Amino acid sequence: RIRTIWSSPDRQAIGRPTPRGGVMMSNLALIYPTELADGSWDSAKEYVGEQIIETLTQYAPNFRSSLIDWTVQTPKDIETREGMTDGNIRHIDVTPSQIFARRMPYRSPIKGLYLCGSGTHPGGEVTGAPGHNAARAILADWREIAEGRS
Repeated sequence: RIRTIWSSPDRQAIGRPTPRGGVMMSNLALIYPTELADGSWDSAKEYVGEQIIETLTQYAPNFRSSLIDWTVQTPKDIETREGMTDGNIRHIDVTPSQIFARRMPYRSPIKGLYLCGSGTHPGGEVTGAPGHNAARAILADWREIAEGRS
């Protein structure tokens, strides 16, 4: 399942220059398991990459022929490079049981401890929204204290 595609004309993106006039593209493909049922990510990287390229080529017919190089970053690669447990940028899986209001609450069971990471609504990536929403919860609680309602 393809969710987001970023592109950059930056010739130094990811530490490798693109040819003059080239574009570096990054594709975030979601919902891949941390551990594969059969085999390892090392043995599956190329197959998964080919599946993604084939899917994109169905929508942009010259996509495959325009590629100069490509790589796949597996959950294991992301965990090793970034230190994210299971390589999951959202802290928890994107499943019906863990989305929207079912994510971790901003107010923890410990009074005065608020959560604002990727595991809270609306989830991971670099939006700042979980921190913004947690700050709103903190300010609301402070107002109640200031008004003597808590």
